[in-house]
Amino acid sequence: MAELEQVILRPSSSRANQHCCVPLCTSTRSKSDENNRISFHKFPGATDVQRRKDWLVKIRRDSGPAFKVLQHTVVCSLHFRPDDFKWTPVVRSLKPDAVPSIFPWTMPTPTRKPPTKRAVLSPQKPGNKKQKAAASEGLPTGQEQEVNPKESGPSSSLILASEKPEEDTFNTDSLLARIKELEGQLHGEQEKVAVMRLERFGVERFSADDNTFEHYTGLPNYRTFQILFDFLSPSAGTMRQPYYTYVSCDPMKSQQSRALPLADELFMFLCRVRQGFTETDLGVRFNISQSTASRKCIAWANFLYFALGSMSIWPSRQLVDQHMPQCFKDKYPSTRVILDCTEIKCQTPSSLKLNSQIYSNYKSASTLKGLVGIAPNGPITFISPLMTGSCSDVQIVQDSGLLPLLDEGDSVMADKGFLIAEVLRKQKVGLNIPPFRYNNGQFSPVEIDSSVSISRLRVHVERAIRRVKVNRIFQLTVPLKSVGSINQVWTVACLLSNLCDPLVSSFALNTN
Repeated sequence: MAELEQVILRPSSSRANQHCCVPLCTSTRSKSDENNRISFHKFPGATDVQRRKDWLVKIRRDSGPAFKVLQHTVVCSLHFRPDDFKWTPVVRSLKPDAVPSIFPWTMPTPTRKPPTKRAVLSPQKPGNKKQKAAASEGLPTGQEQEVNPKESGPSSSLILASEKPEEDTFNTDSLLARIKELEGQLHGEQEKVAVMRLERFGVERFSADDNTFEHYTGLPNYRTFQILFDFLSPSAGTMRQPYYTYVSCDPMKSQQSRALPLADELFMFLCRVRQGFTETDLGVRFNISQSTASRKCIAWANFLYFALGSMSIWPSRQLVDQHMPQCFKDKYPSTRVILDCTEIKCQTPSSLKLNSQIYSNYKSASTLKGLVGIAPNGPITFISPLMTGSCSDVQIVQDSGLLPLLDEGDSVMADKGFLIAEVLRKQKVGLNIPPFRYNNGQFSPVEIDSSVSISRLRVHVERAIRRVKVNRIFQLTVPLKSVGSINQVWTVACLLSNLCDPLVSSFALNTN
């Protein structure tokens, strides 16, 4: 513990030249200060490093060539609080933990007093009763009348205040008129903005027309779009965009960094999928650059892929039975899923090895192939990743992740090209496919009836796939630069098709 610094109030001649080192302080120990009760206190010793550092910080001094703490460097008592001292009749000393804290820059700044309010009387009209009375008595009127403030009291000050109330009233009326004029201009500008918003290519322009809205988005109406957007909007503002462009979580910063509202961004992505608009076309329609349109479409494809893909669309056995149509209950009550494969054409790569992998003998072109499954009542319940066109149906079924979802006793309905009976038999799952013959033999009446009934029910999976492939982006040849995101776009398009009307109206909400 450092020794207490003791200061005797009687000045010493050996320290007559000491002065306070605090900036802006003029306290000096001299003969003229003998009657002052200001004491001077040395800095803490060199061994008390932390306390000396605290003193330097408080007085806003840095130890260096311009300022060094020497033996006679002191701080006057004006910079310490009374409770920083220990008092005795003759001597007062600083406490061990005392630190200077009172400085000019810490003192509160005095605030200006508010101006005195003055009462203003209404103007006296010429020829009023008081002036007439004064004139009849020979007294001066108006400004010729002298008033002694001491004798007249407060009433005289009221009479003398504000000699131009008519001008003030005129200014108030003009300001009110100007306010009304500006309000009218603001209302007109707001109407122009509303008209421009409806004329601009965006979601609000087509929100009132269901047919046009479905034409551009594939969704049945604006209400469906709004439900989808309300589900996505809480997390859509923080989506990561390609090339490490990040949109801040702060709503203000996020709004400034976006060229389009979130709803229009989603609408633009749906237009890209439904109508196959090029990125340049989207840039012109939405008044953004081609690169911005490209980044936002890729960002929304990835975001929707994870946001919608995180929800399970595979129904339980109990749920399938609950909504199974009567036509399935009569002949194929154990059906869990109806399967079919489809292919999307893509650009032919220059690599011969890669071309051999994606070349499809069935389409005689380079394709990407995927497996789609629907429940007996129509909605899509399984979507496999897109694979190369050379993969067989059996290989896709094995690699798609479908087999672990099937339970013992289930059955799968598919086309006759799905030779997966052996694969399903290992899991004790049945397979319903139309009968076929390797030779030219005749079908029996039972086989014909089975083929007709299976084909009649299996056609619904083809209709579900056709509903997805009606999006023009899948009718065009997928360029190689888009292969990295086409799987996400395909999955999102399949999931969004479940928001449309049921494939068969009689299947909708079919329960026991």
